[in-house]
Amino acid sequence: MKEKKKKTGIDKEELAFCKRRGHKVSLSGGGWAQCSYCRMWLREVRKIEERSDEPPVKEMSSMEQCRRSLAEAKRISDDTK
Repeated sequence: MKEKKKKTGIDKEELAFCKRRGHKVSLSGGGWAQCSYCRMWLREVRKIEERSDEPPVKEMSSMEQCRRSLAEAKRISDDTK
């Protein structure tokens, strides 16, 4: 008796490429979206992490880095007056 194979619609060759280059999909609104290249379904899962110590600058958001740079420039400017 032959087993029926479940069709996923996923192109395994394209999936391998997508894992390297990134999927062609618009992830917005938190719902599932299908990649137009490999047909894999994707969604963005966001996670909030907390820490009590200060993270490395490179891990801070660009907005936080900018705010800190401006504050440092203002402090230096005030010190030279």
